[in-house]
Amino acid sequence: MIAVSENTARDIVEIFGIDRARIQVVYHGLSPKMHPMSAEERAAARARLNLPERFILFVGTVEPRKNLATLLDAWAMMRDRPDLVVVGSWGWLYEPIREKMARLGPRLHHLDSVDLGELPAIYNLARILAHPAWYEGFGLPPLEAMGCGTPVIVSDRSSLPEVVDDAALVVPADQPEAWREELERLMDDTDLAADLRHRGILRAAQFSWSRAARLTWQAIDDAIRSRKQAARPAP
Repeated sequence: MIAVSENTARDIVEIFGIDRARIQVVYHGLSPKMHPMSAEERAAARARLNLPERFILFVGTVEPRKNLATLLDAWAMMRDRPDLVVVGSWGWLYEPIREKMARLGPRLHHLDSVDLGELPAIYNLARILAHPAWYEGFGLPPLEAMGCGTPVIVSDRSSLPEVVDDAALVVPADQPEAWREELERLMDDTDLAADLRHRGILRAAQFSWSRAARLTWQAIDDAIRSRKQAARPAP
């Protein structure tokens, strides 16, 4: 059995009672398109996408599991707040979140249909990627943002601390005030932002789809060999 994170492996053991030794963890990879852009490329992308100069970014389906409500509450409390850009389609039980978004004014921008080819540019233009999800099996947006050199803040739940390691800020998912504090700190502290950019790029470089494919094939091959060996009659 293959799991996309150690957290998911633990969940499988807890929920289904499967022996941990039967589970191989294979992390997702990162597209080579997720990389830092030059100043010229960023300027062209900003003009093309008509995005604000300073914004916090959220990427993900708008649904309760993603915990966008905590980010909205934190953003609403920020002093000198930048714009907030939400990239993602409506998911399940989205109505209360949509109503909250509608009350927060024109500096909240919802892009519910984005060409996937533009995602690297959007990550590059963001000042911060905020990912407050309650649960992720892996969580690609934080990794993609780190690959693009964008500072990241994630929640302390599920696989997210595991994926970002020491390359992002980790904040309790249920504390909007703590999110406000860390968002403001990261917006104001250029040294911290530069450090997280550097750490994030290094962390993201550890993930590749070629490695994921190799480990997946190895896990399948090991399972086949094990089954064949178990099927052999005893001497």
